Amino acid sequence: MFSSLIKKGRIGVLSTKKRDDSLSIEHPPLSLLGLPMELLQKVLQNLELRDWLTLALVCRYLQEVVDKYFLYNNVRLLNESSLRLFKKAISRDKKRNLLSLYVHGIEFHKPVKSTQEQTSIAGFGFSSRPDNDSYIALMVEVISLLPNLSCISVLQISPGFCFPEWTSTLKTYAFEHNYYPSIRKLTLSSQQGWSIALRSNLLWPFGLIEELCLVEMIIDSSSLKKPPLLTVSNEEGPLISPLITKNALKMESTVTWSPIKILSLTSCSIANNGSRFLAGYFRDVHTLKLVSMKSHYDVLLSNCFPNLRTLYIDLNSKAFSLYNASEASVINTSNANSNFAYFNSQFVPKFYLNYNHFEEIMDKIPVVDTIVLTNVSFSNVKPVDPEDITNEDHNIVNNNGYVFLKSLQRFGMVQFILLKNYKLHKTRTRDEWSELLKPCFSSTNCVRVKDKDGSVLYSRNEKCYN
Repeated sequence: MFSSLIKKGRIGVLSTKKRDDSLSIEHPPLSLLGLPMELLQKVLQNLELRDWLTLALVCRYLQEVVDKYFLYNNVRLLNESSLRLFKKAISRDKKRNLLSLYVHGIEFHKPVKSTQEQTSIAGFGFSSRPDNDSYIALMVEVISLLPNLSCISVLQISPGFCFPEWTSTLKTYAFEHNYYPSIRKLTLSSQQGWSIALRSNLLWPFGLIEELCLVEMIIDSSSLKKPPLLTVSNEEGPLISPLITKNALKMESTVTWSPIKILSLTSCSIANNGSRFLAGYFRDVHTLKLVSMKSHYDVLLSNCFPNLRTLYIDLNSKAFSLYNASEASVINTSNANSNFAYFNSQFVPKFYLNYNHFEEIMDKIPVVDTIVLTNVSFSNVKPVDPEDITNEDHNIVNNNGYVFLKSLQRFGMVQFILLKNYKLHKTRTRDEWSELLKPCFSSTNCVRVKDKDGSVLYSRNEKCYN
């Protein structure tokens, strides 16, 4: 079974060789082993899993490089069997086993609900005694054994799943192992076909969270009210902020707050009774990411965060595809200027085609320091002032593109992240980028364009903004 999990990529490779840290070997500078570590990583990142496994058998040095930067940097545990094998791997010979130090991110897929009998208190499952052999107990123990862990993902959560109350005592593991678990990012996603509601019992084992990413989930009033994210069981542990006192946790209040600084919402729904609590609960959020929005009205959520400084908006969301299907099926050759099917045949992004329908909504976005527009495409778009009717490129798409870009002048920093990498996009010179983005320029704002991989293709007024 262990070998089959390796081939499927569910678990990394454990070295059974004894390590000799005093071993020092000089390699020729023009050989693979003589490359600087940064260059070696860039070379190896183009390989596949089976290539890494083969490379790890070459020598001890390459095995350590592959283990540290590729096989164990981000671990994916697809089922309970892989979780048990991974726990066994990192627990074996702790004095020489460095695998637990290499893990910075871990993904738990399809977590298994506890079968132990529970008592319901205030609508939340409560279990006083943990089952040491359950999936949840193993999951919490694995997390406690990874001192450099910073990102945790609990994916494909089924309806009814929750962490029992005893899991909020993760502080005990921190004391036993003499380290503070540095968990900076938590990702939660619903099982495919479901949208489960966010509840505090999904957050209990993780203590303080700096960045929370939610995928296909629902936020309602019960998500943001008692019991809070920080439970009383953590009140004296290392996972509590020094600004939070014991008395503050015990105060009776209908609205609680969380220390989350970055919030990412992907295909999430916000119930009407939950939106009014956003400002109080997420008062410390300074970065909001709206991805794959279901409705263009979701951009108005940005007004619910009082300390928001950076806003991400996914322009490739289905929320911006508003055209009528019947109109998109027939090309009207007599009026190509406003025909949806004609522009679809030209691969024009639907955002520009329909912008006039939600222009008023977009204008209500609060003025933040930085707005980041993701999954952007400028295919066959040439911004033209609507009043310039003599221009041969005057049409609904180009007019909408001009109006949209002009509305971005009010932001100090405007950043475009393209839908694809630079190899798959039309190559543009700096002058061509300037001409394309000219409507969004102001005398002081900074404009930057990046491809999907993060390479900067264009920038303007960087020094002025900094």
